[in-house]
Amino acid sequence: MTEKVEARQLSKQDAIKHLVHGAVRLLMSAEDPFIIHMLIQSADKLLIDVAKQSGKKLAHDWEEFIVPEKKSYFFTKYRETYNFFKHANHDFGKDLPVHDIVKLNLITLFVVIQNYHALYGAYTGHMVLLNLLVQCTMPGIFLMEKMSDEAAAHYKKILKSLDTTTPTEFVSIISEYVKVFAPSYQVERDKDLQDNKEFFPITFAELHKRDETSIK
Repeated sequence: MTEKVEARQLSKQDAIKHLVHGAVRLLMSAEDPFIIHMLIQSADKLLIDVAKQSGKKLAHDWEEFIVPEKKSYFFTKYRETYNFFKHANHDFGKDLPVHDIVKLNLITLFVVIQNYHALYGAYTGHMVLLNLLVQCTMPGIFLMEKMSDEAAAHYKKILKSLDTTTPTEFVSIISEYVKVFAPSYQVERDKDLQDNKEFFPITFAELHKRDETSIK
């Protein structure tokens, strides 16, 4: 008889990492930008809620820059795409205007990552890679964390090739950047995907037994 397996527990920090890491991997794979947008907006909202409950300060708190009586209007516009995919009670029958969503995703994910760092004091390998992509997309705009000599030299080499390199080409050799900038990336990915082991390698017969056990 198959024993019932107790579910593992996720913290809010774990949940945010799942959202951010998933968004990074999908973005690097040039996947559906609307699905990526949903992940980023969910992470953004979750970080704002955690900051409020914990009393910690975000690196970029949208509310600090908005007139109090305009907050509702701002977040309605800011989360317009997110809400379009979540609800149909207020905007049924309306179409969604689309404005350079991939670039918007990149910038918003960058802000989310800086807010994660402000709350938890660390960057993951996934986050470092996204920061690097942002630097390549908008060089010289954002400050970089202190790098090792090896990473700094590699980064300068990347910058020299930007005029003739596309984002697609950048991500095609991502394993090269992982070795230098984000050696923890693969371990993080494996941890994120660990629950797949409870489904994909299992025979349908065994899955049926587990379902029967969980019902009892």
